[in-house]
Amino acid sequence: MAGSVAAPLWAEESGKDTGQQGDETVLQLEPVLVTGRAADLLGSAGSASQGQVGQTELDTRLLLRPGEVLEVIPGMAVTQHSGTGKANQYFLRGFNLDHGTDFSTRIDGMPVNLPTHGHGQGYMDLNFLIPEIIDTVDFRYRQFLAQLDVLNLCNSKDHDIDYFYASRLPGEPAEGVADVHFHPIEPRTVRFYLTYKF
Repeated sequence: MAGSVAAPLWAEESGKDTGQQGDETVLQLEPVLVTGRAADLLGSAGSASQGQVGQTELDTRLLLRPGEVLEVIPGMAVTQHSGTGKANQYFLRGFNLDHGTDFSTRIDGMPVNLPTHGHGQGYMDLNFLIPEIIDTVDFRYRQFLAQLDVLNLCNSKDHDIDYFYASRLPGEPAEGVADVHFHPIEPRTVRFYLTYKF
């Protein structure tokens, strides 16, 4: 839904200084179309700290690094320190988030933050991102977060991945032994998270 305003504008031009009252010419100007953000979140956003930015607005920004797409979020600053080869450094409303600590990022539902990393928990490297293919950036600040995850609801006994290769342990033949390795999917699991940020 695109919001727009199109209304004729009127301007009045004063007549020459002839000393006569009411000697005015009215000019009609061309209509002006003003377009704002396309998403109307009135009544659906949980707070004023929640919003959505679309590709049209992203196209107007100059980006030096992919992580800078997050600068469309009010109060977010993205920078790079100590050279390249690692994630950006993020600041939110003046607080240093280091390389993504306390800032959860998901792309199409997939979590980007690493649970543990040499640069700290929550490491968020967005350098794989292609800004030109982003449809929207949805954001929200939360103090409380309650989340319920249900994994493998039907309790399937399948495997996540199967791979085959020959392996050789001490004492086995030199040509190796054909082996099957598999990673079973997680059993039926229900997880409930309650997070409070202060």
